[in-house]
Amino acid sequence: MSITASGPVTITANGQTVNKLFITSTTAEGVFCNGFSGVTINECEIHHTNFAGVKFVNSPNMTIEDCIIVHDGAPSGQNPNSSSLLNNIIGELSASPTINR
Repeated sequence: MSITASGPVTITANGQTVNKLFITSTTAEGVFCNGFSGVTINECEIHHTNFAGVKFVNSPNMTIEDCIIVHDGAPSGQNPNSSSLLNNIIGELSASPTINR
């Protein structure tokens, strides 16, 4: 798979597709979507710290497929995540999401 390097991505339209990106982010979510429907994130590798890998809010029919999402620098141990804001995927108030590997 040939992928293109990218910084954080903010979704700006209904039906937008984010495809084959290598996303790195320490300053925001790797991919952020608020209020857009039918968005697809496909064949991406997302490395994040300090924020979620993918966050979507009020975004029905979100699809995340064939992605690798890595929280770089996650502490090890029995309770490694100090905050739910650092989860790989956060979905809020969004009907019918689909997540496939």
